[in-house]
Amino acid sequence: MQAQYRKLLVRNRIEAYEISQELNKEPTTINIHDSIDFSVNAWNSVSQQTINNCWKYTGILPINEMDEIDKIEDQALHDEMELQDLINELPFDNLMDADEFLHIDDCLKSNEGLTDDEIVSMIKSNNNNEPEMDPDEEPPVVIPETKALGYLDDLVLFFKHSSDVCINPNELSVLQKLRHQVLKLHVNNSKQTTLDNFVQIL
Repeated sequence: MQAQYRKLLVRNRIEAYEISQELNKEPTTINIHDSIDFSVNAWNSVSQQTINNCWKYTGILPINEMDEIDKIEDQALHDEMELQDLINELPFDNLMDADEFLHIDDCLKSNEGLTDDEIVSMIKSNNNNEPEMDPDEEPPVVIPETKALGYLDDLVLFFKHSSDVCINPNELSVLQKLRHQVLKLHVNNSKQTTLDNFVQIL
């Protein structure tokens, strides 16, 4: 799937460059919607046979024929060669090879969970670094839930449809979860207000 995604990405950049040359303008940038489309199309292009072969390649399932491994390696080699052909079409002087492009993210640190000691250390550090409160400073004004919902709605729409800002799906998901929590708080508070008013009438 990784190779399929990279091929879609390179094809998109080739098309964007060709269009920019025809219209004499800067190539369009890739936004989060494009990335999601690439992921969906890349997954859809993976055949059932490829998935089966990958399971056999892990060693979890027994392999009856060595030909199965050969098929997997042949498909991987074919995908890499196809990707290299696409890379060679890009309008750059110093092009990386397909294998380097496929593994370009391998050096990035994964988001591993923190240990208990690391969490305790962070909390202690934050407590020690907290600035002293000015007694004359006014406390911050808490805005109503409806106004917070409006701001969050605007932010979600902005990041969903803006081509100038690129955020990953996890960041957008966090924003949507925050919106859901504020909405839930607003609904619960509305129910409580209605109940209190009903009790007062009784």
